[in-house]
Amino acid sequence: MTTELNNALRELGLSPSESELYLLSLASGPVSVPEIATRLKLHRPYVYTLIKSLKEKGLAPETKGYQRTFNVESPNIVLELLRKKRQS
Repeated sequence: MTTELNNALRELGLSPSESELYLLSLASGPVSVPEIATRLKLHRPYVYTLIKSLKEKGLAPETKGYQRTFNVESPNIVLELLRKKRQS
């Protein structure tokens, strides 16, 4: 499933860093930004950029107010977005 999901994320136009963030959050559940930065060995400001990008692509729920953790949509959403992309 991971290989298929990786291929689907790549086909949707995600960068390797965006894919890593998505897969980490999917496996870990809600994760704090500092923890993401540490686990992916990225700078925190860049993690915020990746999160914004995933939200714009419909792969992370839009949040209101101050949020201490980050999570992503289920793989079903990835497959649905991929189907829509292939049909257009």
